[in-house]
Amino acid sequence: MDLIGGTPRIHNKQGPLRSGMTLYEHVVELCGEEGCRNFSKGVDIKKIKVICTLGYGSYAKVYLVEKFNETGSMFYAMKVLDKRDLKEKDYFSYVKLE
Repeated sequence: MDLIGGTPRIHNKQGPLRSGMTLYEHVVELCGEEGCRNFSKGVDIKKIKVICTLGYGSYAKVYLVEKFNETGSMFYAMKVLDKRDLKEKDYFSYVKLE
């Protein structure tokens, strides 16, 4: 995570995933509303806020996120995979094993 102008920023290939930004805001910024249709119906991405980067791997990034619900909030680790990279480098078999 870098501090740019006092604002923490989390970098990915598509653009910065800013700390405090909801997952929904990031997806709409990159792909527009139609990008939100790729998520599971059971996940409300408007209620997931990115806190910071926990780590980087060879084919994924892991973020600390906060998920809000009616009774409060919980913290989770969210792994983000770039499907284009997985396809180019033929990492799908490794991801399935993990």
